[in-house]
Amino acid sequence: MLGSLDSAINIGFPAITAAFSLEVTAIQWVIVGYVLTHASLLIGCGALADRWGHGRMLAYGLLVSAVGFTCCGIAPTFAWLVTGRIIQGAGAALVFATAPALVTLAVSADSRGRALGIYQMCNAVGYAVGPLLGGMLIDVLGWRATFLFRVAPALFLAALTAGKLPTHEQPREHQRDRPRWPVLSIAHLPAFIIANLLSVLANCARFAIGLLLPYYVINVLHYPATTGGTLMLATYILTILAAPLAGKLSDRIGTARLSSLGLAVQGLGLWMLSRLDGQTDYLSLALALGVVGLGLGTFEAPNMSFIMGSIPRSQQGVAGSVAAMMRPLGIVLGATGWSLLFDWRRQIYSPPASVPSSVAFNVMLPALQDVFLSAAGICFAALILSLCRKTEHNRSTTG
Repeated sequence: MLGSLDSAINIGFPAITAAFSLEVTAIQWVIVGYVLTHASLLIGCGALADRWGHGRMLAYGLLVSAVGFTCCGIAPTFAWLVTGRIIQGAGAALVFATAPALVTLAVSADSRGRALGIYQMCNAVGYAVGPLLGGMLIDVLGWRATFLFRVAPALFLAALTAGKLPTHEQPREHQRDRPRWPVLSIAHLPAFIIANLLSVLANCARFAIGLLLPYYVINVLHYPATTGGTLMLATYILTILAAPLAGKLSDRIGTARLSSLGLAVQGLGLWMLSRLDGQTDYLSLALALGVVGLGLGTFEAPNMSFIMGSIPRSQQGVAGSVAAMMRPLGIVLGATGWSLLFDWRRQIYSPPASVPSSVAFNVMLPALQDVFLSAAGICFAALILSLCRKTEHNRSTTG
């Protein structure tokens, strides 16, 4: 939850751009600085965790995260803020490279889907609480509080981790080996690649919400940040409910059907968002966001279960890193791609210079609609790719 509580900063994007006198497109560096660092280090951190102990690396990750939160919260310039996000990304890489492995190694292979469903549910709780908590903090204390409130929990969890969680040390013959990529059979390799690609596409599509919805809620609908946080909460409530159920169900019927269904539902929700306008009411917007969340919850747990099950249990740090890396890769693509698309479409819709500047916010709305429609298209493309999978992974490889 500490990592997924990073969603608290999203509702503060308008306040951050105003504080540093930035264009909307510049906010992508707050995202990319964190997420690209996170993604780049995941595989290496997972391999180190397999060799040196998952609990130990988790504690280090929490300490580095605390440093990153502090740097962001006290940043006097935008460059300082981005630097703090890079430090935060390094800490997140250590956390997310080890957490799935700790969960997977705590249960038998037959219970993996259910356990990872609970893990995804806890992630979703953080994503759900983050925008609401962030909105409240921004309205009362300002955007810096969305970083600083996590310093104390990070330090507490680091101490708890050091004292309570297992290190899962490998036998000596494994410790002498250099960390290496696991070898998959030819039969499993294409499905493994598809499962990871689907995760990238799903997260790229959904980040259109995380990046641009705050601007729609605050600048177009003129809601306060706290109300915007409650709206973003709608996405994750359904994810929280769907993830453990989908994970448990995947242990019985397999992953492909549930993953495809989740992508279809997510695409439907993004299409509903593309129909929004300047008079969209609160409940209609919350409904569309809830449909997206339902699709995410149905997709993510079965898909992660497949990825984790494709790699031997002795290398679950690497397996968890691969699965976790797909989300930040999707977010990097989304942050960059949706920013560029939004800026391009906004220029297309910009009125001539002779038109009064009072209509400027009207330009934002059609640009947002185009972005959400494109995100829905990515989900439906991913759905077609998912339906091309003909076989399910055999659990016996992880026994």
